[in-house]
Amino acid sequence: VPANAAPTDVLDLAREPRLVDLIQQVLADGARRTLHLERMEPLRRTLALAGSTLGTHDGAVIVVRDITESEQLNRMRRDFVANVSHELRTPLAAIQGYAETLSDGAIDEHETALRFSQRIVDQCRRLAALLADLLTLSRLEGKEALESLEPVDLRATANEAIELVAGQAAAKPVTVELVPGPSPVVRGDPEGLFRLLSNLLENAVKYNQPGGRVEIALGLRGDQATIEVRDTGIGIPGSALPRIFERFYRVDKGRAREEGGTGLGLAIVKHVAQAHQGRVEVESELGKGSTFRVLLPTERS
Repeated sequence: VPANAAPTDVLDLAREPRLVDLIQQVLADGARRTLHLERMEPLRRTLALAGSTLGTHDGAVIVVRDITESEQLNRMRRDFVANVSHELRTPLAAIQGYAETLSDGAIDEHETALRFSQRIVDQCRRLAALLADLLTLSRLEGKEALESLEPVDLRATANEAIELVAGQAAAKPVTVELVPGPSPVVRGDPEGLFRLLSNLLENAVKYNQPGGRVEIALGLRGDQATIEVRDTGIGIPGSALPRIFERFYRVDKGRAREEGGTGLGLAIVKHVAQAHQGRVEVESELGKGSTFRVLLPTERS
């Protein structure tokens, strides 16, 4: 655009009135100015504009930087800190309340003291589970995520995960079954893959119906091993499916907290799969159950 072009010519080119305003302000007083723009079409982008005069006020130069990715990362960091703070605040407030009640005299009432002491223990366990999941996510996202790789028999790992949720399933009651079939072997982190399977099973049991079923099916699809965890539970609304792998996202916040979840289980599942160069898929229908499918490269691939 020539230095003496009218602002309307710039507007015809850019279709952005705020850009024209920026140019006019720079030319009017010669001061450096900055501007952030949100563009929604054709894709949502965040742009940082910096303007200054060109030569002796003969024109203006505008430098445009695409800062979409850094803005997304900043937003994610802010959301993460806010979510962690909220999740920690609830059990800490409960522990403080019970402890203050005990110190105010309830300690002398045996039944009340016993009940409140148990609730303090429960909240401490909840905090410990939350911190453990946060540390797991931190490890998965760090460079040391998969330092020690070894062959992992997914059928043996699935049996271990079933044993872990056996008590929870019996209390529901929910039947958990490993479907007969192949025993795929992948090269990976045994602890991470165990967490992946146990988290999927815990959710399948937790959000199931009394008398429901959970099935684990292992298979091979080309050069990939497949893990399917199918349940007859309450299902997930279609609108929530794109977000269920986000940290601290809960479809039913009240029920999730009552069940004792940290809100990080599926985020860990996704990160474990990605750390193994795999992926996670989900299919669900309200009232009919869900199927979580994990695809991982086999050892030979």
